[in-house]
Amino acid sequence: MSFFTPPTIRRPAVLAALALALAALLLALSPTARGGTAAAHTLSGSTGLSGLDLSAGSLSPTFDAAITSYAATVAFSVSSLTVTPTAVDPSATITVNSVAVSSGSASAPIDLVVGQTVIVVDVGGTTLYYITVTREPTADLSGLGLSAGSLSPAFDAATTDYAATVAFSVSSLTVTPTTVDPLATITVNSVAVSSGSASDPISLDVGPNTITVVVTAQSPPALKAYLAASPITKTYTITVTREPFRLWFVWVYR
Repeated sequence: MSFFTPPTIRRPAVLAALALALAALLLALSPTARGGTAAAHTLSGSTGLSGLDLSAGSLSPTFDAAITSYAATVAFSVSSLTVTPTAVDPSATITVNSVAVSSGSASAPIDLVVGQTVIVVDVGGTTLYYITVTREPTADLSGLGLSAGSLSPAFDAATTDYAATVAFSVSSLTVTPTTVDPLATITVNSVAVSSGSASDPISLDVGPNTITVVVTAQSPPALKAYLAASPITKTYTITVTREPFRLWFVWVYR
């Protein structure tokens, strides 16, 4: 019997596009954009940066001194990152989210919300760079337990199909799923369950019983409209086999 479940399809291209759109809007409202100019601006003289790096993720587009609006996407596991700006003029003052940073040095760690975080790099009070970092939501579990029997194989977030066997005497059991993201939601056989809490008892027939755990990633405000129509979900399936009743006869010889 095969227990294969197609892997969850991520949407990094869509998230990156949303991030770029937000960055472009912010740039249009910034002091560096006048008269409805585009997101790419040519910076004259010693104004601006010669380099811009992130400790996680990659800038999109690739850094160019004439471009002041960028996007980057990181996994849910990345909860913070640093920004390293390098000024054309070594004596120029730089702030990252209003905190002073030396040219060529990393900023203090910047916390990332699930969804989009906008980072503003100010060079000399005249040139602003915008980086919109999208931290992807996750529908992964960090734990999955049964009140009876043992999962086979042992739990791993990347594995979505499991089996377990219980004795005939076990007529029901509970499932305890724990999410990586505390704000993700869970159902067990279509009934809502809190992360880290046991489900209601699930009755078991003799033979195989399929239990379905569906995790839905949280919908950050900036992505809520998109994810409402196409939520990020991951389904874990447990097939619990309840053994049949066995009657044992003991013969006594005199």
